[in-house]
Amino acid sequence: VLKRWLSSGGVLASKIPATPYPDERYQTKMMWWDSRTFANHADAGQLSRYFAEAQRIGPHPRADGFDTHTRTAAGG
Repeated sequence: VLKRWLSSGGVLASKIPATPYPDERYQTKMMWWDSRTFANHADAGQLSRYFAEAQRIGPHPRADGFDTHTRTAAGG
């Protein structure tokens, strides 16, 4: 699942070691999505789908400046 999340702009916290969660069979790694920079890390196709879905959903009340920044970062 890490590849899928990385393709959508997630960033792997490489300095935080993996932990056996929920049990020893797993090595869970920390990731995050920064709304100001995710477009710099996302695959172009994934980013395009993100913007198409966001447009269908409509504006978020706290999205002031978000669209301008991410479109610029995405080259759009």
